[in-house]
Amino acid sequence: MASVAELPFLSTTFVGCICAIWYQGKEYRLATYLGGKLVSYSKKGFSILQGKYLLEVSVIKQEPHSLKAPVRGAMRRRIKESVACKVRYRFYEDEKLLFEVVSKQAGYEHVIMEG
Repeated sequence: MASVAELPFLSTTFVGCICAIWYQGKEYRLATYLGGKLVSYSKKGFSILQGKYLLEVSVIKQEPHSLKAPVRGAMRRRIKESVACKVRYRFYEDEKLLFEVVSKQAGYEHVIMEG
């Protein structure tokens, strides 16, 4: 599981992330509150870096559907949601690839702000 979102905080917003990976009997948690940072983001994927760990998420194939969402009461935001797409996950420790897996049943969405 991995999520990236723009989060409101007091009178501002920030981009936060959280990710939980279970690999060889151990849980790895990458998150803003643990020092994790979003190092790249697009409609085709994102990367989270935390210390010596890097997670790369790449969308291989998707058929997104557009959903409208509110911004201060006006429906000015669109969310492009793919509920069953093909995604590649790569997880690194100190630049060494720990695993690479492709899921054909991943979910992915990104937000588009309008005027």
